[in-house]
Amino acid sequence: MSQETIKRSLEYLESIQRECLQIRFGDTYESDSHKFEQEKETNFDIEGYFASQPSITEYEKNEMRKGYAKSKESLQLQTKFESIQSYGILKTLFDTIEATAKNISLETKNKPIIGTAFSKEYNAFAEKVPNTDEYLVVFERELFTLSNLLAKLIALCLPDFKITKDRVSFSFEVNRIRNHIQTNEVLQNRFADLVYNAIYLGQPNKTQQYFLDEPFGKLQYELLFSFELFVVGHEYGHIYCGHLNDSNLIKQLHNGKSIQRISPNWKMEYEADRIGLILLLSSLKNNSLFPFCFLGPELFFTFIDIDERANNLLANGMEKRSYGSDTHPPVIKRRDRIRYQLKRSLPAEHLESYEFVSIFLENVVELLWENFKMKQLIQSTSS
Repeated sequence: MSQETIKRSLEYLESIQRECLQIRFGDTYESDSHKFEQEKETNFDIEGYFASQPSITEYEKNEMRKGYAKSKESLQLQTKFESIQSYGILKTLFDTIEATAKNISLETKNKPIIGTAFSKEYNAFAEKVPNTDEYLVVFERELFTLSNLLAKLIALCLPDFKITKDRVSFSFEVNRIRNHIQTNEVLQNRFADLVYNAIYLGQPNKTQQYFLDEPFGKLQYELLFSFELFVVGHEYGHIYCGHLNDSNLIKQLHNGKSIQRISPNWKMEYEADRIGLILLLSSLKNNSLFPFCFLGPELFFTFIDIDERANNLLANGMEKRSYGSDTHPPVIKRRDRIRYQLKRSLPAEHLESYEFVSIFLENVVELLWENFKMKQLIQSTSS
């Protein structure tokens, strides 16, 4: 890609980011978004995180402080509207996925420019840069905040979770999980916070920040990393499979202007899911927390399912599941395919435990959702 094409592509990315910011913050988007980013950086309390992890040594704390500061200083942002935090996470994940792809011979020479924007679309989108042969792949800026929130919630829902040197123990008994959720007011409130801010308003950064105590921090990290790797791996799958080409472009009228955006179909989405899963599994290390490190794809699809049902309930008063669209299959079918592929590809020593945690994940989210709906019904009846 020539320097002139890169320049033109980044200018187009910046125009997308500017438009999204204007929709989010109005005409004062430049000053308001700057305040927003400053507040978000302030809200990340690294010392608060250390306080929640008593086993971290002073040496490790100092190394993390230095690494955090260095990463912010060394990261070169592509546009003036890019986020240090979100773009830093995205670039690290994309580098990891590309390295894995190279190791397993899934490398692609096509390298579109990646970026983030306040799109309110948890599925990334690809747009062609006008007057070039290049594409942008744009991720929702708050996607990584969302994944962090989801990982924390699921981790907190696992009763009796313990990690020792030689084993991980927990309870999967449904009544035990139900009792754990129904008697935990803090957990219920955090889920309600997620539904209202991350789903209904589409702004995960408005949720209240909190840290997990050990050992839940380890479980949270595994779920988070698995979720993020799959989402980025899925978009890499579109690139690898050749879905970013002119034959898949459609013209759309977006906020009063004509754009050319890649329009996937069910076959392409299933192909990208398969590649994303392969890249996730191939990125795992020997010290990964099995079987929870397999749950990223299911966590993503389970959330999208709740997202669709919650938006219908809160906006229209009626819960309704999506049956898919012209571009994307139903998320439940995508989740079922991931489960099928995992069961066929996992080694025997992980298969049974994976099936347990897979059922646990679905049960937990449904219990949280049912409890939230019941409270909504009580509130609407009493008002």
